[in-house]
Amino acid sequence: MPMFSVWLVCGQFAHLYPFNIILAFGILCNFIALAFNGWRMPVIITDEMRFSDDFIHIKADQNVKLKFLVDRFVVRFFSKYRIFSIGDIFIWGGAIIFYIQWVYFWLNI
Repeated sequence: MPMFSVWLVCGQFAHLYPFNIILAFGILCNFIALAFNGWRMPVIITDEMRFSDDFIHIKADQNVKLKFLVDRFVVRFFSKYRIFSIGDIFIWGGAIIFYIQWVYFWLNI
């Protein structure tokens, strides 16, 4: 399914809409991180954070592969921690560029 998403957003209109490439790269980064780590996303956390495994996330240990692609960036937001990966940054970047292009298109009709 993720590879279909990459193909879908990188289709024949990729040269017109740069968000397609950025979004597809983010999806691909997350897909690779999941594939190399047993289809679960490792989370690199600090000591003061509480973490419990769920369906998709596990606590990172020394056996984690491709550490640069896993959830490692931490932002504290209203006394809660938000953890995200480099792939998530590209996905959000692609979504923001899509929104900007969409607004620009509708304002210039």
